[in-house]
Amino acid sequence: MRGLMFCRLLVTSALAWLTACAHAEIATNPRSPATPAEASAAGSPQELMSKLVGHWVLSGTIAHQSVVHDVDAQWVLQGNYVRLDEISREASANGRRQYEATIYIGWLESGHHYVCLWLDNTEVASGEVTCVAASAQDAMAFEFRDAHGVLQIATTLTYRRANDTWEWRIDNVSDGRATPFAALSMHRR
Repeated sequence: MRGLMFCRLLVTSALAWLTACAHAEIATNPRSPATPAEASAAGSPQELMSKLVGHWVLSGTIAHQSVVHDVDAQWVLQGNYVRLDEISREASANGRRQYEATIYIGWLESGHHYVCLWLDNTEVASGEVTCVAASAQDAMAFEFRDAHGVLQIATTLTYRRANDTWEWRIDNVSDGRATPFAALSMHRR
């Protein structure tokens, strides 16, 4: 129950924060990439985001359970974000998918970092959690922090150029100590 409440808090916080950042970015930088090609300058954060675009299979373990999810990603909102639609192949007892998420990833030029909004079916977002990642070569290390700035979840998406795949690692953080929650790999369908 505590985890479910935290996830709701996390998602709602992220939504509110991402919306505020987007409005600030539009005010200071009205020119955003109009097309994925414009957003894909070699070595840029947008180029890394463009590597997410496509149709994927995400597999590995979440909470010690083997999972397989389908992920579809595309540029949205005039090239400001990549939206990932993630859905598990596994169904729950009621016939619905066990997991479903819509994830928005953007680059906030004025802050020089990625922003993330992670909406999923675990609970409703509260708006009190922020999610950002510093620019890094071939990785987005997102930090989900609560209203007090305490790190709650660390989610790192690492791109493997050699084989055009992604690795996802998700750690729950409590009292500054990370505990592995998910280890996943994503390859193109």
